[in-house]
Amino acid sequence: MEAKKEVQIIRPTKGLFADKLKRVAAYCRVSTDSSDQVNSFIAQVKYYTDFIKQSSDMTLVDIYAEM
Repeated sequence: MEAKKEVQIIRPTKGLFADKLKRVAAYCRVSTDSSDQVNSFIAQVKYYTDFIKQSSDMTLVDIYAEM
């Protein structure tokens, strides 16, 4: 006889972290080091930096990059 599995649902607590900023990081990647890819990388970094700065509930911790 198989043991019956018990699932416990944990509901989020509303308002617990409402006043805290979400710490976020961006990941930017290009596959080659051609000039087009370098421009793509710069565009990715700018996009994520601007996007996170415009958000009132996020703060940019770091940008991780792979080239």
